[in-house]
Amino acid sequence: MDELTEADKRNHEGATKHMRKKRAEKGVYDLSTIHGRLSHARAQHYPTASAAAVKNRWSIPTTGQHENGTRRLTVDMAIKYAAAYGVTLDYLFLGNQGASSAGITLNPLAIQSIPHIDLSDIDTLVAFASEMRGMSNRTLPVPPQGGQPLSSKIFVKMSDDSMQSDTNPNSIKKGDDVELGAYEPWKPGDFVAAIVEGQPSAVIRQYRLVSVNPEIIELEPLNRHYPILRIDAQNKGMIVARAVRRLTEL
Repeated sequence: MDELTEADKRNHEGATKHMRKKRAEKGVYDLSTIHGRLSHARAQHYPTASAAAVKNRWSIPTTGQHENGTRRLTVDMAIKYAAAYGVTLDYLFLGNQGASSAGITLNPLAIQSIPHIDLSDIDTLVAFASEMRGMSNRTLPVPPQGGQPLSSKIFVKMSDDSMQSDTNPNSIKKGDDVELGAYEPWKPGDFVAAIVEGQPSAVIRQYRLVSVNPEIIELEPLNRHYPILRIDAQNKGMIVARAVRRLTEL
């Protein structure tokens, strides 16, 4: 048999993509594939891939390519999809969630086992920041007044729009869940959670050094309607952790 020409290959790929699109429009999903499971999970929450992308501030072309199988799904994007659609990574990648042609059971996302701490819970945030930095393989710290042990990462919910900006693609809007990593080093320009004396709760701001003295820190909002906060000899405070990921509507 003669080998396919480049034109034949392009025609075949185009026909395959068209067929996948038509099947998705009819609500028929190939649950034996990653992109089929992704499309089906999305359809439980959003009518189209574009609608999901707009709502969650993802790239519209990339989201569509993931769903039609023309772009490889990365772990980072899979985590975002799983969070938004309420499925597990095991389901998306391996199909391990009791899938059937009649539908799937949307189990709670595995990463929801990570503790969610309120920014006003200063005691627990201090425990997270202080204890975790000195840990190697010791038992995870227990928050003050009992409760479950903290993990090496936590989620906090953004309580205001101080880090929301129309010009910054990494901005954080009110209500977003933000993952803090205990072992994640921070550098100028990073987003961090911080506790500043005189503030009723912890804040998330952009970390900046204003001199060669690392003890003098400015915490800058993206929304200019909020003040720049400062940690120095007169204004006590501490960095809790670096913000490593934003999850919209977790």
